[in-house]
Amino acid sequence: MAFNTYRDFYRAYIDFGTEVSRVFDRADFDTKVGLHATGQQYNELLHYFSNQRPRGVFFRGPPVEHDPDPEITVDGDKATIRDCMFDAGETYDADDNTVIDSADDKRELKVVRLERVAGVWKVADVELEGECAI
Repeated sequence: MAFNTYRDFYRAYIDFGTEVSRVFDRADFDTKVGLHATGQQYNELLHYFSNQRPRGVFFRGPPVEHDPDPEITVDGDKATIRDCMFDAGETYDADDNTVIDSADDKRELKVVRLERVAGVWKVADVELEGECAI
């Protein structure tokens, strides 16, 4: 199901970002994160991690809290998930422990577009639409 792929995508994204390793290995990225992403989303994350890991920029914090009842629309090989999620994690520089992007204290509506590629759902695009409440 598309929603399971979406949750797996976020879990892989956060897990990969919290691994404190300055080595960026494309095969490792593809196995962990790329497995769940395609198109624009794949390219954005590939660019982000291949640049940030060597610089010592990582994530930390609790797991993302997803909306318990997100809006899911499926139309053939495309799906859209509207998730009022809460991400209390932050991005930091491991060299001096400086917080680069601090944790939010509000839920944000993420609109996630998925595509079925060779029979497998993958996240193609993620947009932030602003604050939300559940």
